[in-house]
Amino acid sequence: RILRLAAEKELNGLYNYRAIELKEEIQTNLLLSLRLAQIEGLGKNSIENLLNYATHSTGVLFNAYDLSGFSEKDEEFTINLSKQMHGETKVSYKDKLLSFSGIFQNNESRCKDDSKIIIIEANY
Repeated sequence: RILRLAAEKELNGLYNYRAIELKEEIQTNLLLSLRLAQIEGLGKNSIENLLNYATHSTGVLFNAYDLSGFSEKDEEFTINLSKQMHGETKVSYKDKLLSFSGIFQNNESRCKDDSKIIIIEANY
């Protein structure tokens, strides 16, 4: 087990998390890339593109976090969800801000082309 969640009561949203390991490089096809370009949603890498497409198709907000950027190998990763003053949800790991759910994601926590273990967050 590599992922643990700690959440406060009465958050303004529903959250679903999955940790996945990428064994090979992910690529998006031409049709998906063209659709994303048309809505100005083309991201910096394939993972971001797939999540942008899923958000556009379903309306569910997605984030992906690069686990290797924050935790050591085989260390359990604990995500903390806390309600802030204006009702937004802060997503953090230890003292590091990962994102404000649905509003902002820290660049350091974003997935990169060489990310191997990522945590996918769906919130609505």
